[in-house]
Amino acid sequence: MKSRIPFFVLAMFFFSLTGCGKKEEEREKPKAVVVPEVGEIQVDIPEVSWEKSLAVAPLRGTLSTPEEVILSTMMREELASGFRRVRGLMIVSPSSAEVLDEMHGLDEGVDRETGLDYVLEGGVETEEGFTKVTFNLVDVAGDSVVWTRTYVEDLPVLLTVEERVADSVAGVLGLVVEEEGPSGIASVSDRVLEWYLEAKMHLVQGTREETDLAVQGFKEILMMDSTFVPACVGLAESYLQIVDNGWDRNLVWLKLAQEAGRRAVRLDGESAEGYLVLGRVYLAWGNLKQAEQAFRTALSLNPNLEEGWTGLGKIFSQYGLYEPCLDVYDKTLALNPAASWVSLSRALILTGLKRYRTAETEIRRALLFHPDEVYLHSFLALLLYYEGALEEALEEVQKGMAAEAYGPFSHAVLAMIYVKQGRLDEALGELELEVKPYVRNDGSLATAVAAIYALLGQNGQAVAWLDKAFSFGYREYPWLINDPNFEGLREDARFVDLMERVKEAWTDNMRRYEEKMNLPL
Repeated sequence: MKSRIPFFVLAMFFFSLTGCGKKEEEREKPKAVVVPEVGEIQVDIPEVSWEKSLAVAPLRGTLSTPEEVILSTMMREELASGFRRVRGLMIVSPSSAEVLDEMHGLDEGVDRETGLDYVLEGGVETEEGFTKVTFNLVDVAGDSVVWTRTYVEDLPVLLTVEERVADSVAGVLGLVVEEEGPSGIASVSDRVLEWYLEAKMHLVQGTREETDLAVQGFKEILMMDSTFVPACVGLAESYLQIVDNGWDRNLVWLKLAQEAGRRAVRLDGESAEGYLVLGRVYLAWGNLKQAEQAFRTALSLNPNLEEGWTGLGKIFSQYGLYEPCLDVYDKTLALNPAASWVSLSRALILTGLKRYRTAETEIRRALLFHPDEVYLHSFLALLLYYEGALEEALEEVQKGMAAEAYGPFSHAVLAMIYVKQGRLDEALGELELEVKPYVRNDGSLATAVAAIYALLGQNGQAVAWLDKAFSFGYREYPWLINDPNFEGLREDARFVDLMERVKEAWTDNMRRYEEKMNLPL
């Protein structure tokens, strides 16, 4: 299911990312964020020392039934997880080689590792309950196979292959394998493993009915083996899926997810996935301090957890810590270059910092991976508008308006372009008919309305709508100060007074970050 950012939460992403696959000598240092009238806030970015990068490609071969296709997805996940004990290896989500090549041709400005050292490919054949999988480790630079191995297993036991593959690949690459942690999938009975495979298949399919079956399956597994940590994690993920998809907003599901996640880390203090799911639960609760602690613990155990980095990014953005947010989102994109919503978040942050050219690169990068996500053209149009390329911006926003997502935002960008082109009546028509009726309590959209009024020279209306945005919870002081749409308001006493209130709220929000403490998970 593709991720979308609801427009009413875009404000929290208006600033976010930089820094990825660093060598040991290039580790990140604590980043000092200067806050007006507060001083410096130190933010420690988790350190990583990736030495080599490897993409685990989906299995290819005679997979025909839906169950076998799901198995292929699960095998890729399990294989990627199997490399968690290989120190110094970055596991990258596989992406089209053609797109990666095109990425190198984009304008520079993003210091991110986009190349791959190796790809782990898998070919699979199934016959009479047995599965034959052949793995090839391909050196991308030399385009040659440097290691190959074939396994023949029955279907459930196939999930235990990943540790053997990871150990072999680590040896070929000359990387260190950490000591074996507490027992996991490889230690359980075939019956438990078969039930686990079935429950995971239900969860991956993603419907409410299938998720309910996953819950039931993981519960039954834990009745058979109460110490099986992956089932605890799976149960927590199932409960979270019910909440995240909006099927049931009852907080009891979060409570149950929290209990399952805590059970996982009590059973296995080295379970990165357990801490990761706990972080997601605490973030859903709005408990940012415990969420950050859980995500940091997960990443210390496995820095290849994409959701751990995005979790930290969401937390930093809510505090207004934009540069640290840029750092951790950049690590997400190092692991998964195709994560379009992260590229969009990064672009919005850079836009607020008036780094339009780099922000444009991010949007174009996302479109290379996801040309079907048409709404991205509207965000590209906004950047071209800020750069003064009005005709090109007009073409892009018209493409973006073909998508249902972000419709009012697209019309707001169109109205801004019309004002700059002197088409004032058309701009007012877009504003009154296509933007204002959809504001409701959306602070970001209210700010866009204010920007259009400011461009039209209606300062009173502009300040009134900014005041509405502030009452809706909009606190993005740097964006408002940097946005050239508000140049005509800089000397207006009403605007100056409002900016002081926004600045105070933004500063207080950042100050809260230093009040955090270690809390029990």
